[in-house]
Amino acid sequence: MRQDSAPGFPVPLTTFEGNEAQPAFSPDGSQFAFAWNQPGNATDIFVRRVSGEAPRRLTTHPAFDYYPRWSPDGRTIAFWRRLEWEGSELILIPAGGGAEQSLGSFHGPVTSNLKVVGPYLEWMPDGARLVLGVSDAEGGQFRLSMLSLADRKLTPLFDPPPGVLGDAGPALSPDGKRLAFHRFLGQGTSQIYVASVAGGAPRAVTFDRKFNPRSGS
Repeated sequence: MRQDSAPGFPVPLTTFEGNEAQPAFSPDGSQFAFAWNQPGNATDIFVRRVSGEAPRRLTTHPAFDYYPRWSPDGRTIAFWRRLEWEGSELILIPAGGGAEQSLGSFHGPVTSNLKVVGPYLEWMPDGARLVLGVSDAEGGQFRLSMLSLADRKLTPLFDPPPGVLGDAGPALSPDGKRLAFHRFLGQGTSQIYVASVAGGAPRAVTFDRKFNPRSGS
């Protein structure tokens, strides 16, 4: 059998002491952001070039920082900071380092009993809005909502039906027109749904009534 190309092999991007997780590549692919839990320190957000260099530390807060994601223009990184069991602060920081900008505190599924693996947020292609899966109050039903960076207004995209725990884990399609997400039917049970960002009823794409840990990349 003819082989047109050599098989690929995984190459470590980090070999640091401690735990590195939740990597996110910059739009041009030259850098990646990640959460690093160094021994004896809190988990902070770092950036490193793929070509190799010492990682650049972006955050130094004693709380747990996690899930960095680049803006479409590569200038800004959004990430979460855990505040309490069901509370997290959404923060923006320049990709090159600098002052943080808080977008507010939310009840999010990452710190709830839903145990969503991710995604925890998505940038819209215009770089002016974020899609989040959050609830109005502790223990409330989760909804996918659009957050405007200009006025901090949070607008639900659609309401999950009664009797389910809610919707979380948004993953945007490459053209920015559709969202895939978890719909939690109960503890440990989720299905993957797809919906148009412009509106309309979500439709199920899995039907096994098991926990599907990821709705996207």
